Amino acid sequence: MHLEDEDKAMLLLWVLPRSFESIKDTMLYGMEGTVTLGEVQAALRTKELTKSKDLITDENSEDLSVSRGNGGSRGNRGKNGNNSKLKCFNCNKMGHFKKDC
Repeated sequence: MHLEDEDKAMLLLWVLPRSFESIKDTMLYGMEGTVTLGEVQAALRTKELTKSKDLITDENSEDLSVSRGNGGSRGNRGKNGNNSKLKCFNCNKMGHFKKDC
């Protein structure tokens, strides 16, 4: 049995699962003219690539947020480790912490 290209495209669209509903609607109702099998395959590949890139991005961003931290043991010191702007809660003097008082 020989099927035309448009018939193959329609069959492929109809057997897609619900997760591809937006592609199905776009291909069936949003395009002018006939839909070809190549167009459907290209749309499916694009969706698959986008989905895999989203997964990679999500995994990387999760790793970044986990590894980012608060700067380690620097606490409230400046970038150069200078404590001169810090005020002790015990004696209210500048330049050290309560634990160092």
